[in-house]
Amino acid sequence: MLVNIELAKAAHAAGVKTYLFVSSAGTRGLLGGYAPYSRMKQGVENAIREIGFEQAIVMRPGAILGKREVEHPGNPLLNATIRSLGRISQGWQDGVGQDAAAIGRAAVHAVIVAQQGKAPSKYWVLG
Repeated sequence: MLVNIELAKAAHAAGVKTYLFVSSAGTRGLLGGYAPYSRMKQGVENAIREIGFEQAIVMRPGAILGKREVEHPGNPLLNATIRSLGRISQGWQDGVGQDAAAIGRAAVHAVIVAQQGKAPSKYWVLG
């Protein structure tokens, strides 16, 4: 958690006006307060809100699908399982996980929208 907060503080100190943080779906959900991962994400989200960026964007995607630099043992099975939902309904797949490239495109688009002054609020949560 600390590295994410320190990175955000350094970006703000360097004059970054719009900051985007990729958090996680369910972070603020019913059980979010009990899971250490969710509590960590909540702490970073709260810190980013307080740092004082002109625009802060928090994305909360589901499982991030695709190849990873360092694979964890369950990742190929997780990817295959979630992608199989897309054969039934793309909406089902999107409700559980999204392709890393799609998340990246959405992040770039969100920053452009914010920089154009079209974000719905100073602290914008997507997901």
